[in-house]
Amino acid sequence: QKMNEHNLAVNGHKRIGLCVGGKNFDTTESTLLKETDTFFWAMLRSGQWQPDDKDGRYFIDRSPEKFSKVLEYLRDGEVWNLSRFSVDETSKLQEEFDFY
Repeated sequence: QKMNEHNLAVNGHKRIGLCVGGKNFDTTESTLLKETDTFFWAMLRSGQWQPDDKDGRYFIDRSPEKFSKVLEYLRDGEVWNLSRFSVDETSKLQEEFDFY
């Protein structure tokens, strides 16, 4: 069976490659599907969105810096101490979480 990078398993979980705003991220399908009724749930379960680059990555035209915070949350479920962020930064992070 031929497997490309997109389909490799990581600890028994399907590996997913994302390109967010030009920066590559790798995670697992189970991480992205931890929460239901999300952007990722629709992306991976609808069957209508396919990876769109030669490396099998899904392209998402969003901020990679903010996305890294979303991915951290999905991986470990921890919420940060928002007091270290300005009101503007907190608002922008909330917008990003709302998107996903």
